[in-house]
Amino acid sequence: MAPATTIQISSGVSIPAIAYGSGTAWYKRSSSDPLNRTLVDATKEAIKVGYRFLDTAEIYNTEAEVGQAIKESVEEGVVKREELVVATKILAHVADPEKALKSSLAKLQLPYVDIYYLHAPFLPENISLRSVWTTLESLQKQGLTKHIAVSNFNVAQLEELLSFATIPPVLNQIEFNPYCNDTALLQFCKEKKIVVAAYSPLSPITKFPGGSVDAPVNEIAEKKGWQKAQVLLRWVVEQGVVAVTTTGKRERLEAFLEVGGLRLEADEVERIKSEGGKEKHRIYWTDKYKD
Repeated sequence: MAPATTIQISSGVSIPAIAYGSGTAWYKRSSSDPLNRTLVDATKEAIKVGYRFLDTAEIYNTEAEVGQAIKESVEEGVVKREELVVATKILAHVADPEKALKSSLAKLQLPYVDIYYLHAPFLPENISLRSVWTTLESLQKQGLTKHIAVSNFNVAQLEELLSFATIPPVLNQIEFNPYCNDTALLQFCKEKKIVVAAYSPLSPITKFPGGSVDAPVNEIAEKKGWQKAQVLLRWVVEQGVVAVTTTGKRERLEAFLEVGGLRLEADEVERIKSEGGKEKHRIYWTDKYKD
């Protein structure tokens, strides 16, 4: 199956518009828990199907599984390391980003990652955003990561970061779907050449069914012969946003990846956006963001 549509980041590199995530659906309480072979196999299956953007984080405690899946896939000749975009994130260990990244690399069994995210802007009082970002810039210069990025940043937080960053973030991964659609943030990121990546893009049908988005999504799916999940993922990608999603089922892996070759009409995108704007639903960081 052909890879999904790509999106170009500010460095000139193109990354897949559909990423395979190992986040909340696969979350482990501790990195010392036994290797989750189900996740290893699911990630290997994703790679085999054609996913080339793999997303994990230290807080998910799934880096070891993603790394093992990459190792086995490379050894089996399914993929070459350089064909993959591997991303992880720092949150719990922001006091020492270099140690944290080296720990992540050891779990991933890799000499570098392609994208290293600062997972959230909410730092301990004794740690400044400037100090963390300066270290992340150093890690990129050392070659331990090819790019640095942020997650869960709003406009004000990005403005603060950009006021001193010598290497701007290439991505901002946020909760993004028709019910959690910060258009001002999306526009700001476009102006600053920061690609937005969406987590929880399917929550309108998985977490909040029965809402205002159901009608247009159902109608478009029926008209086009798509799955409802494909409509929502394509809605994300049509706006130049990377969709991060996951599943353990091959048929859904294939269906999600097919989104790269699908298209929504402009009026369909706007209808979903308009209906989504009638309700506001956020799953994560509800204590920090009220919109």
